[in-house]
Amino acid sequence: MPGGFELTEPSLSADELGWLATLPDVECRLVFTENSAGRTTYRVQEGPFTAAELSVLPRETGRC
Repeated sequence: MPGGFELTEPSLSADELGWLATLPDVECRLVFTENSAGRTTYRVQEGPFTAAELSVLPRETGRC
């Protein structure tokens, strides 16, 4: 049903989400979008992640 619920932004900051992604008991993953020759593919990397792994990610990412 259209308009069934309102979409809102998460109440956690990017830093808080990053911290959660380093914890072993939190299920997390990164989804990378790769475009080549007019074809889009996706690659998934599952966590937990180290702070060093997260620090090399771009600050801004695309959203679904």
